[in-house]
Amino acid sequence: MPNRHRRALNFAIVCTLMLGVSTAEAAKGQWSIGGNLGVGFYSGGSYNDSLKANGYKEVSQGLEYGGSLRYGVSPKLSLDFEVLSINGKGTTTSVTPQFQAEVNGTATPISLYYDLSQNDSYALSLFGGVGPMFKTSWSTKQGESETVSKTKTTLYGQAGLEGQWKASKKFALTARAFGRLAKAKDVPEETDPANTFDVSMNGFALSAGMRYLFGGSGK
Repeated sequence: MPNRHRRALNFAIVCTLMLGVSTAEAAKGQWSIGGNLGVGFYSGGSYNDSLKANGYKEVSQGLEYGGSLRYGVSPKLSLDFEVLSINGKGTTTSVTPQFQAEVNGTATPISLYYDLSQNDSYALSLFGGVGPMFKTSWSTKQGESETVSKTKTTLYGQAGLEGQWKASKKFALTARAFGRLAKAKDVPEETDPANTFDVSMNGFALSAGMRYLFGGSGK
């Protein structure tokens, strides 16, 4: 694992553990449910190396979407369970028919959000979390020819910042910027298990969304 990626995962874990210490005397806060849509930027691993070597466009970014359930365990600390679908694509249009490569995964991290600053209109939070990433896979398609891999479960870690703008007492708009570690090693082709690639969604992501708040006041 490259040093920069190891440092990013360590940062996510340390953030989670440090924030977790402060929950010892936390009071019940507020529930919220939210959805988000964004874009991720990926390193790709050996899968991208193979695409590049064969003259195809690498999978360097993709669409991401998901949602989470969040509970405020204190005025400043919230626990969040998230489901995030990661879908990277790289399309090579210089060949006929066009060649499309994909990487996919479903991350399910549990994160802790710590409010760095907040008032009645906005909140700025630091978050970090870890969890499994399921159904990590790669695939290629060109015309009627398609190659797909088996799926694999791997570790997922993330850390970043979230801004929240409160449109009303019940609704808020959100924006996030975060780094992540999400790499599955030796993911085999479905019909030829000897053909394996490392699938890496290591990198960073940006997203925007909405949250609906209910329950306690969180104060």
